[in-house]
Amino acid sequence: MPIQSTADHQSRIVHTVCSGHISLDEIEHYQTSVWIAPEIYGYNELYDFTDSDYSAIEFGDLISIAQRASKLYMLGPNSKFAFLTYTDEHKAVADFYMAAKALSSAPSREIKSFSSYDEAISWLSSAQ
Repeated sequence: MPIQSTADHQSRIVHTVCSGHISLDEIEHYQTSVWIAPEIYGYNELYDFTDSDYSAIEFGDLISIAQRASKLYMLGPNSKFAFLTYTDEHKAVADFYMAAKALSSAPSREIKSFSSYDEAISWLSSAQ
């Protein structure tokens, strides 16, 4: 599976790792299985692009993903979401998603993008 999520209940962080070719169906499955799991409500999340290929995802798809995320109230609006990007393409996907998400009037987790794992974890672990 190209999108794998693991919850660290002690740190209250979900680490999601993407690798390989990512499809819209896989992202939608991830949203409806991970983002609505009651046992991780309010957890922060590190969304790690690793060696993923998002070339099949169009910007219109990202807008739909952001709109869907705005309707998922199980996320916990006080939690944080960090993208960990490795390439310019990953950064472009993260930046566009954050812009699309900002257009929603629904409560949202704080979202940032990082190129360093340590910086992302430090931010996610800091007091909210």
